Amino acid sequence: MEILQIGFIGFGLIGGSIAKALRAYRPQCRMIATSRSLSPLYQAQKDGVLDEVTDCVNEQFSGCDIIFICTPVVTITKYFELLKPLIKSSCILTDVGSVKESIYTAAKNAGLENNFIGGHPMAGREFSGLDYALPTLFDGASMIFVPTRSSSERILSQLEAYFMSLGFGQ
Repeated sequence: MEILQIGFIGFGLIGGSIAKALRAYRPQCRMIATSRSLSPLYQAQKDGVLDEVTDCVNEQFSGCDIIFICTPVVTITKYFELLKPLIKSSCILTDVGSVKESIYTAAKNAGLENNFIGGHPMAGREFSGLDYALPTLFDGASMIFVPTRSSSERILSQLEAYFMSLGFGQ
């Protein structure tokens, strides 16, 4: 599966750094984002990082091959129900939260267990927000994936290879 369209829900340090790395290593990807504050997204669009900005999770996410949920853990869970009627069956949902049980339960309860592979990048900075996002933040960092019982081994392998191409683990 070639990942061509990427969605971001939340766009701070981690989401912004993933997007900047994607733009550097996979410039052909089309990226869309929504976040609580839209002004940083419009700046990222002006800078060429994002292709599309939207003010909420809507049908613009329906063509995504992968969607990163990069909000605080307490809000990640609410997005599964919003995404369920929108995403295509092959879309991979992942997150960057530090805990997984409540997130996995929400994905399962929404009927998205086959789409969800939990993730947690082992990288960060002492600052937060898009202003501090770097395309090199993940160089040499680990990305921990937490697949569900229903996760396809093939999709997990592709996701791992995709992240390796962004500088993780190198």
